[in-house]
Amino acid sequence: MNVLYSMNDNIVTLTSLLNGYTAAAATGATVTLSLLTATGAVVSGASGISMVATTGAKSTYRGTLPYSLSLTTGSTYTARIVATHGSVRGQWDEPVRIVERTA
Repeated sequence: MNVLYSMNDNIVTLTSLLNGYTAAAATGATVTLSLLTATGAVVSGASGISMVATTGAKSTYRGTLPYSLSLTTGSTYTARIVATHGSVRGQWDEPVRIVERTA
């Protein structure tokens, strides 16, 4: 399970995004990130955050979950990434656990 740090900006990276029909690198895709609670509610301030293409890294996208999100340490959330490239859409749900950074 991936980890997010409470009270920290968290950079989320999607690498090697491919078009499911052509298997080509999905450059120029629209990619968003949302964070959901265990009940499926979207965390305030974490809905549809744009993930931008990374310069020099083919089909890699990054987005930032801001430190100001109200997250409960020890809880599990779902990071949802949605990518659209032309008429092709993909969605990934990844569980993440919130921990406090200690060092």
